[in-house]
Amino acid sequence: MFKTICLLLCLFACSVNASVITFDSIDNGWYTQTGEHITTNNNTWTGTDGFGTYRNSFYNFDVSALAGSTITSVVLKFLPNNGFYNSKDSFETLQIWDVDTTPGLGSSAAVYNDLMSGVQYGQIDVSGSSGQFMPQISISLNSLSFNDILNGSFFSVGAHLSSLTSGYTQVLWSASDGAPAAQLTIEYTTVPSPVPVPGSLVLVALGLVGLSFAKKRKLQN
Repeated sequence: MFKTICLLLCLFACSVNASVITFDSIDNGWYTQTGEHITTNNNTWTGTDGFGTYRNSFYNFDVSALAGSTITSVVLKFLPNNGFYNSKDSFETLQIWDVDTTPGLGSSAAVYNDLMSGVQYGQIDVSGSSGQFMPQISISLNSLSFNDILNGSFFSVGAHLSSLTSGYTQVLWSASDGAPAAQLTIEYTTVPSPVPVPGSLVLVALGLVGLSFAKKRKLQN
């Protein structure tokens, strides 16, 4: 009885709000292996042209609205029809990585390398035939991304093709120019400050506890 009453009081006093929020990428683009980056270009061309140029893409998000929350799931969605699948392969393997640098500010070979190294958040095989519009791609990011999202106001991810083979074109989002190009859908919870329990409810609870003890004593006698 006592445990039941305590549980009821706790449920009344505390509540957990589960919510879902979506963030559009506020900046996106690519870096080549030599560090080239054009700040005015929204193209997220990811892969190789087959002639020695390799590109990784980045996606930046403003996640400041999540401060003080607890994340339970994260899905990264690349919006459909933004550029083309350009490869003779029936699929390419896309990897999503954490980002420690600050992509989008200017040319940097360090950023290119950062977009395909460090902590991997997820991976997916993207199927297609050369020349078709890019499909919508959704990747559930692992729990390693949760703390990184909550660690500051901005969150970035890198996109890299791990299935590259030299000698021919292997590109996702060829000729893309969409902005936003991606979305983060995050399920999270917040625990508000405990709600004061009304005095009348406390009195009722204490009365029930008293009756419980009285009944127990009577049974023992």
